[in-house]
Amino acid sequence: MCNVCNTAIIGNAFHIRRHSLSHHHIKNITSTVNTKTMKEVLSEPNKTFTDLVKEARVKLTLYICEKNLPFQIVDSLSDICKYIFSDSKIAEKFKLKRKKATTLAVTKITPYVKNQLISKLQSTKFSLIVDETTDVSTTKSIVLSVARFWDENSVQDRFLDLIEVKDCKAESLYQIIKHYFDKNNIPYTNLVGFAADNCSVMMGDMGGLQAKLKQIAPDLVVQGCVCHSVHLCASKACTKLPNTIEQFTRDIYSYFKNSSYRQEDLRECQIFKNEKPHKMLRLSQTRWLSLREKAVKDNLPTTKNILSGLSNNAFKIYFLFLSYVLEIITKINLEFQSESPQLPYLLERVTHLYKIILRSFIKKHILITKNLTDLSVENPDNYLPLDEMYFGAKVDAFLKRPEIIIEKRDLHDFKLRALSFYIELCKQIKMRFNFNNPHLMFATNFTVQNALSGNIMSIAEFVILYPSLDIDVELVNIEWQNLYHKFPYNVYQSYNLMQFWNMVDKSINLSDRKPMFENLMALVKYVLILPHSSAAAERIFSQLNLVKNKLRNKLNILTIASALTIKDALKYNEIDYKTFSI
Repeated sequence: MCNVCNTAIIGNAFHIRRHSLSHHHIKNITSTVNTKTMKEVLSEPNKTFTDLVKEARVKLTLYICEKNLPFQIVDSLSDICKYIFSDSKIAEKFKLKRKKATTLAVTKITPYVKNQLISKLQSTKFSLIVDETTDVSTTKSIVLSVARFWDENSVQDRFLDLIEVKDCKAESLYQIIKHYFDKNNIPYTNLVGFAADNCSVMMGDMGGLQAKLKQIAPDLVVQGCVCHSVHLCASKACTKLPNTIEQFTRDIYSYFKNSSYRQEDLRECQIFKNEKPHKMLRLSQTRWLSLREKAVKDNLPTTKNILSGLSNNAFKIYFLFLSYVLEIITKINLEFQSESPQLPYLLERVTHLYKIILRSFIKKHILITKNLTDLSVENPDNYLPLDEMYFGAKVDAFLKRPEIIIEKRDLHDFKLRALSFYIELCKQIKMRFNFNNPHLMFATNFTVQNALSGNIMSIAEFVILYPSLDIDVELVNIEWQNLYHKFPYNVYQSYNLMQFWNMVDKSINLSDRKPMFENLMALVKYVLILPHSSAAAERIFSQLNLVKNKLRNKLNILTIASALTIKDALKYNEIDYKTFSI
């Protein structure tokens, strides 16, 4: 019986261990960490009435920051509380105004939380994910967004700070980061990974931010944002399609955007077709033909153009093709927006995407005999015949329907355009992604499948890749080889990456009760804190837009940073409403 979860566990030690690593158990045990025993409660000094009033102010300030509420609401809240809780002495003495709440957040709560985070960065290896943005009031700021480090059996992406900048040149950003490290006594040697979007300011080999950071952290592992790269690849490939396709989707969007009557018609059509009531977005896909009846009744020139497009089977196959190829791209994009470590899968997933696209138009024997990096996607001799190329199952099914009539010229033009899309997409992937990146190739060793395959005898190359990692290479390799015998793959293949390595981390020698894989886990933790994208910074921007919006456009950077810091601390249970006090 698990006392924490109040759940009966049937089985042996394996089932107990599996339960201990489950998300439900970890969540429950985290919430009980700060639970005090009766002895501790009785031994606590009694809080004064003044202390209780102060705690009420702090807790309300926490709530305001967490829920993105304006500080202005507390101006009248004190009086309301007195009326609602008329029998409460705390409510009677409770006073909190906007200025006081802001001061509490900025000068009391935030420094406490930030000091805890910085103390961790002073003693542990971490990665930094950086991005810059311009908010609703056109204030430029840089997010030293996420310190990525291993803490309590998980890799955490934590918000570090938001700093206003005058310009976004690489030198300016570098000086800001360097000054931040110096001011907070964070050793440069603890910075092991860096991620950002792929612009030249961030990733330039000579004058980019990453090049400047390597001056103070020579062993820095740099990773461009794979999500950003994949998006740019798809955008570039779409330029090979007819402009009329893009204009057609824009016309449809504009047609519905500016008319509530038409939006209501769209909603009725969606109900009729048993579709979910999605809001129409720019360049989105919907079953346009379901709108035909409504479009016929409208005589506007735009409506006629839209109706003409909806009736055009040549247009239809372009959208069916895009629904196939963009779905593949979107899937990998979403996968690498994950907060959990994904670096061990990065090379495999992008390679898989690249091969799927290649198989659609490259001859099979070429794919088998040629190395991916050596294969030329611009050589027509490598192409399948146009009629044998694959453009998605929906396109195939649509073209086989007997009632569908498409001019041969239009069909031939579609296939040529789709081929150009494939070629450009592959060129962009090959240009933006290094399939021979030694760090990505090494990281693949630590997927559950590869780690337990028994096919990799040595991982000694880490001494070259990560020279600052001070562990005995022989001991690491011995523990690596023991992994195969200790954990059979057929038993642990269902474990995700973090579940598996947390289990390995907890394994102990029965003889001396010491960790069985201490040296190997030091290497694994080093690899898993390396970033795979800059999506964490984008999540901070999403929070930023909730905190500072059109109605709260005068919030200064310091207040915004405090609100984001408090939200982040509450998310990771660094502080909570029940126990936190200052």
